[in-house]
Amino acid sequence: MSAASLAERQQAISLIAAYGQLLTKTQLRMVESYYSYDLSLAEIAEESGVTRAAVSEAIKNAVSKMEEFENKLGLLSKKEKYVTRLSEIRKISDPSMRLKAYDDYVEENKDGI
Repeated sequence: MSAASLAERQQAISLIAAYGQLLTKTQLRMVESYYSYDLSLAEIAEESGVTRAAVSEAIKNAVSKMEEFENKLGLLSKKEKYVTRLSEIRKISDPSMRLKAYDDYVEENKDGI
């Protein structure tokens, strides 16, 4: 598997974790089967009683919909910033400075991320 396709798969899995519950049950089942469980289009089509083309289109539409959610809501990018900032704070060696940095970060985000 190429680095690009691995990155695409990881991005899709992250989108599913963040926005999967906003999809229809059918869309969610198909994208999870494809990206999380690594089933082929043919296997999903057989399980769903539809054509491979229908599965491919449903997965494409579901990913597109989740990308739209991310563009509008930005949950994944906010999470990435949150994790990065906490990682930076954890690297502060002076305990009192680290505690101050945590307190400052909590204050900055008191109304939500």
